[in-house]
Amino acid sequence: MAAEAARVAGLHELRDRVQALYGRLVLFADEHPEALSTLADSSIRLTGDDAWSLPAGWVPLVNELHASLVAILGDYRLEQASQKSGGLRYLTVPVARGEAADLITAARGV
Repeated sequence: MAAEAARVAGLHELRDRVQALYGRLVLFADEHPEALSTLADSSIRLTGDDAWSLPAGWVPLVNELHASLVAILGDYRLEQASQKSGGLRYLTVPVARGEAADLITAARGV
């Protein structure tokens, strides 16, 4: 729990530095090339071709989330992975409930 709090604090610090340097909260891919170096986990099963519409920077977080969800849900499919209002939208089949839904909510906060 403490490690997660430290990681989130580090992300907030990074966001604040980006805001100070660029006058905005996000970096584009050409300003953040290391975001493009991580591939999406190949075991993520999509419900359709339009299920994934996330910028590359989300991939490391989604890979972590996926591993956690597999431990809880077992074999699930991803109905939608996208960015909405600056946060993560991650919809699963079956619908994530309980602990799985809590993990998705926590990832949305990151």
